[in-house]
Amino acid sequence: MSARFAMWVHGVSAYPERTAGDAGVDGPLLNAWESVTGPGVPHSELTGFRQGYGATFRGKAFHDNWFHFSIPAPVIVPVLEPDNQHYNERVIHLEKVFVLFKNYVSARRGALARIERVDVWDGGQSRYPARLVPAPPFSEDDPSRSAPSDDVPPDPEPLPFDPYGGDHHLDIQRGWNMWTITDGVNNITPLIRWGICISVLVHFSAEIEIRFAAAGADFLVEMP
Repeated sequence: MSARFAMWVHGVSAYPERTAGDAGVDGPLLNAWESVTGPGVPHSELTGFRQGYGATFRGKAFHDNWFHFSIPAPVIVPVLEPDNQHYNERVIHLEKVFVLFKNYVSARRGALARIERVDVWDGGQSRYPARLVPAPPFSEDDPSRSAPSDDVPPDPEPLPFDPYGGDHHLDIQRGWNMWTITDGVNNITPLIRWGICISVLVHFSAEIEIRFAAAGADFLVEMP
């Protein structure tokens, strides 16, 4: 029998892999805006714009960037054995990861910033590709799926339809912000040895922002 427990961090812990000033290279980030109309927040093209409800990053159109989250990961826990009333050490396995985020959508409700890939690292030794948990089917009668009128401007490139209007920061949603761990083919629950990093690759289809609200992981511990 296994028991599940979870560990989370707030979105302000998000760390960009590349910024606007990477060794003189034209990096993928710009100054975030304080509101929809600006102005830009100084130095947020390097550090992001961190507020109580998350960390905001503004990406350049048609650029990709990795963002990393360090998740607390106990590797051994004491478990009380009912037969002898002694504590024995038990190891921990990783089951799922989560990244809650807010993006913006086009007039056709396509996601203008989206998470394209998730890798999960156990220290510097093991990398596990993660698989998005499939979304439940939407009803064909869902009004949000109605075709836009001809006068709605086209999307900048093919975009995934976002039925939530970009609001993936307040709840766990299959198909958008929950991933299982894989070996590249099958779902697995790997043993944790060192510490967990969730790495998410974000694609920006326009000059647009993404805000990270939280990130977390579900762990399993074998129980007597």
